[in-house]
Amino acid sequence: MPFLEQAGACKRTASSPKKDRRKYQDQLKALLDETTALKEKRAFIQEQRGKNAAAFTQLKNAVSVMENASAEISEWDESMIRQLVDTVKVVSREKIIVCLRGGVQIKQDMV
Repeated sequence: MPFLEQAGACKRTASSPKKDRRKYQDQLKALLDETTALKEKRAFIQEQRGKNAAAFTQLKNAVSVMENASAEISEWDESMIRQLVDTVKVVSREKIIVCLRGGVQIKQDMV
């Protein structure tokens, strides 16, 4: 039975004798609680879909940049470096970690 019909049935019978009234009120409360939980799940899923769409767009942009770039860097290209590199972390005097925009981390010794 669809939700609205169940809710209507519970509401109509809530005015019946007292022994059944409590039962139907409990059913109505359970339906309302379930509706609230489902709305929360729906909001979470919509938020996740938005995040996934943003990540997909970012990934498409990275793929486009990589398709247009050569496999080897023979000279410094500032714009390409800025598109590929997110951050560079200095771990110690001898080691750095280069974090690329796609999430890849490259550990590099400074020799």
